[in-house]
Amino acid sequence: MRRLAVTSVIASRDFGSIFAGVGETGDRVRVRSYEPVWPSPGEVYDVEGTSTTYRDRWGKNHLQIDQARLVRVRTSGRLLGPWLRQLPGVGETRAHRLMRAFGQDLLDVLDDPARLPDVARALEPERSALATRLSASVQAAFREYAARERDGISEAAFYQQLEGLGVEERSAARSLWRLLGNRAWERLSQRPYCAASVLPWAHADHLGQRLLSAAEGRKDVLRHPDRLAGAVDSVVRDILRTGSTAATRDDLLARLGRKRVPAGEALQIGLERRRVVQGRGILHAPGAAYLERDLHAHLQRLRSASPGWSMAREDRLRAAVNNAECETGLDLTDEQRLAICVLLQQPVALLQGGAGTGKTTSMRVLVAAWERLGGRVEAAALAGKAALKLRLSTGLNVMTIARLLKRLETSEDFGVHRPHGGGVTRGDDNQNSRLPEFTGDTLLLLDEASMVDLPNLRRLLLKMPTGASLLLVGDVAQLPPVGLGQVFHDLVHSGVGLVELTRVLRQAGGNPLLEVAAEIRAGRSPDLPCYKGAEAGVQIAECRVEEVPARLGAVRRELSADGSEVLTLAALQNTVRAVCFGEMSRRQEEGAAGVRIGPLCAWAAVGDPVIMTTNHYRFGLANGQLGRVTSLEPLKIAWEGEDWDQEVLGEYAVDIASAWSITGHKSQGSEAARVVIGLDSKAMLTRQWLYTAVTRARHQAVLVGPRELAAEAVARLAQRTTGFTGLLGEATGSVSCKERRSGDIAQPSEMSEKAIAH
Repeated sequence: MRRLAVTSVIASRDFGSIFAGVGETGDRVRVRSYEPVWPSPGEVYDVEGTSTTYRDRWGKNHLQIDQARLVRVRTSGRLLGPWLRQLPGVGETRAHRLMRAFGQDLLDVLDDPARLPDVARALEPERSALATRLSASVQAAFREYAARERDGISEAAFYQQLEGLGVEERSAARSLWRLLGNRAWERLSQRPYCAASVLPWAHADHLGQRLLSAAEGRKDVLRHPDRLAGAVDSVVRDILRTGSTAATRDDLLARLGRKRVPAGEALQIGLERRRVVQGRGILHAPGAAYLERDLHAHLQRLRSASPGWSMAREDRLRAAVNNAECETGLDLTDEQRLAICVLLQQPVALLQGGAGTGKTTSMRVLVAAWERLGGRVEAAALAGKAALKLRLSTGLNVMTIARLLKRLETSEDFGVHRPHGGGVTRGDDNQNSRLPEFTGDTLLLLDEASMVDLPNLRRLLLKMPTGASLLLVGDVAQLPPVGLGQVFHDLVHSGVGLVELTRVLRQAGGNPLLEVAAEIRAGRSPDLPCYKGAEAGVQIAECRVEEVPARLGAVRRELSADGSEVLTLAALQNTVRAVCFGEMSRRQEEGAAGVRIGPLCAWAAVGDPVIMTTNHYRFGLANGQLGRVTSLEPLKIAWEGEDWDQEVLGEYAVDIASAWSITGHKSQGSEAARVVIGLDSKAMLTRQWLYTAVTRARHQAVLVGPRELAAEAVARLAQRTTGFTGLLGEATGSVSCKERRSGDIAQPSEMSEKAIAH
């Protein structure tokens, strides 16, 4: 066991952390832990684990404690140095003066306002005015630090108490601490089953029964109302984890039965305590129901205003579209031209279309037409990769939704001005410094909208003023959001404000790949030929599930032998890791020189693929952005979408992962000439997943795994239950552009009074 003060944090994630620390004797140690602890400089931990050696990229060896168990402890005066050094105005020299002057008494001195003059003299004996300001700042910072330390120690004690009752999973324990706060044990004792909304039911029930029995002296607590309400909380947790926001009564009763509680009695208590809310034929999760109602209200608010350019004369709209088409140099079909004219008139519109139907082309012309009519456009996507792709295709300053929200908040706080051509800036014309702005003539364009979850879309609509317009672009056949709800899918199925592109344009000339994608999209299992090498279309390389990782690597190598761009996808993270490890090992065996980039990329050589796993806007890097290593000394990466190689900095190196394979969810928004797809999980593979994976390919897709898994995936349509569908009502405004003449311009009365059949 070593006691260490954290000096610097190398990586900190839900799955663990890596940091450097210093001991009481001045020894320096690198620590790697797989517990969900988020250390920061100055904190002190008791560290227990296996002593190993870490070799850095320059060949220097360092002492490392691996698989470490961390316990937060109170700082001693001797270990306060790392925290002092990082305070503004203190640094190495003044921290050393304080340590030398007060030694082990330093904690008491900093905590005593009466010792302010003593601290000042120790910090700066020759400059009294500066010393007084510094000492006041140091003492104030120390009181905040001491409060955080007390919280950290209380948290550690809470974990130990939970372990005594059989809860050993630290991630679950940390979630419970976040839920209950600093008086966690007291609150948990008062409400034993509050853990059911955070912990798996087996853990929550075990903990709850022990606490109930201890509190009430009862041996039989199986029908206790708190336990039954806790079972309902656990069921709601399970439902929300699937992305649904509601459930049918029968489904909820069946789930309660699997918790081994009297289902009918538990549901009644859940309704009385509002753990679930009765809806029209379904039962809602209360928080999700509020989000859905609020989102619907904001959509109605936007729809109540003049829709888009509905007041513009028909010839003006047509001229704007024709001029935008010429300006962009694109040649639209009649279907696309009509779609743009209709979309320009809708305050809330949806552009839906399958793979290759020309959604991106239509967006480019629509944006140009909107700006010609005098409006402004803000564009965003949920994933960094999708935002990057849209920026490259349209020339817009496309952001992720998280970045857009942050910049909108910044623009609200700033005294901003609007330069010629729109937009908000902060003192220069750099695109990255531009602040977005929502006004009454703004169109917010959200690409890959099928990926946008309920909370994110609601947060965006809160920022949109009445009169602004919203355009959601996507494909309902693709994967739903990773998060809560499926708003785009529900809106498309309602038909309100919907325009659908149906004619396949991409890769024209009868490419069999799009024919297979259409079959999968329609729920028909295609008869796939056996893989025989590089050729157009979709093939299958049959093998057993356990052989999928090795076969994925082999097929990828075959298809990339001629220099083709290849993307390798899998459903499971374990498969992704196995493929990456296999390819890294193969490269090392070939004698390639490589380096460790970070914990997610243990080794990479020149030419190896990598992926950014977090948004780093300051460096122009987006989550999901792919790249290739171009240099080792210094380490450089050529990121997609950039025409220069970027030197890797320690600030984001920990977020770079190997990309010999990525998950299907990470691939949304990506494309490659050839795609290799692992059929590695019966539970994870659905029609939406397979369709999304196949449509990432421009020329060839190869499925790897059992043929029957492909057929089962096509037959398995993942479905979510939401309360949002009940708010939308029946379709009243759906337009299929193929059934309209290109010269027709839809007027608002048409859109509200008549739905044109698909």
